[in-house]
Amino acid sequence: MGIYREVLASLIAQEELGINIGTVMFLENKQTGDLVEVLDPEALFNPVKDSISAQVQAGQEEQEPASISKKNLKFPSGEELPRCWVDADYRTN
Repeated sequence: MGIYREVLASLIAQEELGINIGTVMFLENKQTGDLVEVLDPEALFNPVKDSISAQVQAGQEEQEPASISKKNLKFPSGEELPRCWVDADYRTN
């Protein structure tokens, strides 16, 4: 989990400095195997939010943004999302 904290800390530092490098994040839909582009990273990192705004990257046409449950997402490498992103009580459990 250390790498995720480092990436998040880096993103926060860049935002505080006003640096926008155009970072794009992709996750995989567990049900379909399609890649989805995360449109709202803050919702992804917020453990109180159950879903995020994302755009499915499938087919020839650009897809409309959709709300996707975090339970249906994982990293393309197969890793699950960090518990601190999906469980608001992760420190007490």
